[in-house]
Amino acid sequence: MTRLIHRPLFLTTALLLALSSSPALAEKSATNGSSKPKQDAPAPDEKTVEVNDLLTVTIKGIRDELAYQNAYNATSLNFIDPDEMDNELRLRWLFNQGKEEILTSLEPFGYYKAKVSSSLAYQGGKWVAIYNVTPGEAIPLTKVNINLSGAGNDNWLLKRIAERTEIKEGDALQHEAYEETKSKLLENALERGYFDAEYTQHEIIVDLDRYRSSVNLNLDTGERYRIRDVKFTTDYFDEEFLHRFAQFKQMSPRIDPRAYSDTKMERIQSYLNSTTYFDAVVVSRTVDHDTHEVDLEYDLKRRKQRTFMGGVGYSTDIGAKIMGAMNWHYINQYGHMLSTDLLLAQKKRDGEIRYTVPGKEPWRDFYHFYTKYAFEDTSNKDYTTFVIGAALERKRFQYTYGYALDYQHDRFRSLNGDKQRVNLIIPSIYGEWRTLSTLRFDRAGFKVDGMLRGSMFLGDVDFIQARLRGIYHLPINDRNRLILRGEIGHTFIKNEDLEKLPPSLRFYAGGDNSVRGYKYDGIGEYGYNGDVVGGKKLMVLSTELEHKLSDDFAVAGFVDAGDAFNHGKPNLKFGAGAGIRWYSPIGSVRFDVAHGFNKEFGETYRLHLTISADF
Repeated sequence: MTRLIHRPLFLTTALLLALSSSPALAEKSATNGSSKPKQDAPAPDEKTVEVNDLLTVTIKGIRDELAYQNAYNATSLNFIDPDEMDNELRLRWLFNQGKEEILTSLEPFGYYKAKVSSSLAYQGGKWVAIYNVTPGEAIPLTKVNINLSGAGNDNWLLKRIAERTEIKEGDALQHEAYEETKSKLLENALERGYFDAEYTQHEIIVDLDRYRSSVNLNLDTGERYRIRDVKFTTDYFDEEFLHRFAQFKQMSPRIDPRAYSDTKMERIQSYLNSTTYFDAVVVSRTVDHDTHEVDLEYDLKRRKQRTFMGGVGYSTDIGAKIMGAMNWHYINQYGHMLSTDLLLAQKKRDGEIRYTVPGKEPWRDFYHFYTKYAFEDTSNKDYTTFVIGAALERKRFQYTYGYALDYQHDRFRSLNGDKQRVNLIIPSIYGEWRTLSTLRFDRAGFKVDGMLRGSMFLGDVDFIQARLRGIYHLPINDRNRLILRGEIGHTFIKNEDLEKLPPSLRFYAGGDNSVRGYKYDGIGEYGYNGDVVGGKKLMVLSTELEHKLSDDFAVAGFVDAGDAFNHGKPNLKFGAGAGIRWYSPIGSVRFDVAHGFNKEFGETYRLHLTISADF
């Protein structure tokens, strides 16, 4: 006998498998809202459920847990209304129905030769129902035909789904695997713009005489739809500017760049969301089945144009400070941006105005034009710097890189105490690579950033300077992690030109984010009057062990070492200490107590307080 199954027990199987995925739900249903059924501790192939105070049901012989759950959920007797327990005819009718229900429930798992014997008896004041099941051998799958026709017959993803299906010749027939493959193929075809896709053949053939089965699936994808138009609903931004977010690149000579896919639709939405322009981006599509085309429409809700930020704080390095920032997230309909930053501290003042123009790909390419001002008057530094510059910056996945050209004017006191003025033209290249934008405590990751800059024949002093720094978070277990940090720098400059190198371009070590236990920029070469004047080379190393006390707090112990120097090898200055970490909503707050072990640069205890991003 041969059975042709186009929809293999679809409704029954779907319902029973859904129930079987939640045993607790099945048990609750079995008691009709009463307390949970009590489970005995039977052998693996025997399970007894106390349906209510007057009925227990035992199903024996099914070792497959999913098959048992399906059989349990299919057996009507397990869900009898307690009010019907006095109706013996109803009870016996449901009991007799159970044999056929169990046999039917096993077919989706390939058991087509199952047998069920049963008994029902009234013992000890309750009904005892027993079903003895002999599943038999699961029917083998001897032939699998999964074919694609239409324009998507060579689509790599659809072909891969067909090739990697769980329906394998030689395995037992599994209706669930069949339905999963069937649904997955159709869903992915629709996601890739084959909106007319349909199955011209979808069947399971069961040959009970020869006890074998086969599967035939043929998906006709039809034509792949194209993106005809992309529209933006906005009350402000220029249409041409917004269309830069909807670029369709020729990724393959065989694929139309405007071929529709959900991924392309969502990618444009993601690009728009990644900017600072919008509070919300909602996308909708209109499918034209006559022309095989799709129109996309993005409803854009722009964010507040300006935001202001300000605060006060204290740093052990530069003293009390006032910080302020004002950002114009867009100043015109072409997406131009303006940002200002200001820092006023006891020992330091910084300011920057930056004008940004989005590039050809406005979610990740930017042209920056800026001017900067920096003033510092500490025990080791006395300088003023003005910078005017421009940069091209690009963001690509986990890394960012850029090119810049700056004009820099410095006023400072030279190594021999003379007042100096230096004008420089400095081209530079910089970049950053990180594994993740944010980092969990138990997740390994690193961040590396570097810079190469110089001034050759374009200013008052010739030099080339390189700097590289990195941080690596290495989890030991759920509550402990190791943090390794390092920084190296080198300035290629003639020895006789060292005194012309401004403090803003020298390397220093020491402070909150360098070698703790020493004052801010307190490690370096000495000048004429005993002040630390930094060096043309830098090396900083740090090892820190954090132990998490709770989700928000941790303690840490650390050892730092570093030096800023001009010649030969570094003479590392060591510092060590311990601290407390608070993972606050605004960033990682670190409070450290550290001791420096070098008498020359300050063998003393120092407090270090910093607030920064954790990674």
